[in-house]
Amino acid sequence: MFVFSVFAEKPCRPCPQGWEPFNSSCYFISMEQKSWKDSRIECLKLGADLVIMESKEEQEFINGKYPYNHWIGLTYNTETKDWIWLDGRSLTG
Repeated sequence: MFVFSVFAEKPCRPCPQGWEPFNSSCYFISMEQKSWKDSRIECLKLGADLVIMESKEEQEFINGKYPYNHWIGLTYNTETKDWIWLDGRSLTG
């Protein structure tokens, strides 16, 4: 699996070397195969997190640029039996 990270940047600041810009965020893809948990730990070490899809355009950018398997910031909450984003929002709204 590919590791996928994102962090928000100020609009006029360039992305760090090796990161891909899109709108006001920077994306990093690692070619290392890791579990979702280990991928998230690596993202956090970089000052980022797994991507939370904010729009259809962002999803199309990610899938078009990186059409392979990748982890995103979505996890299953076994207590509520619901998919939730890392920021606590429900997948279904």
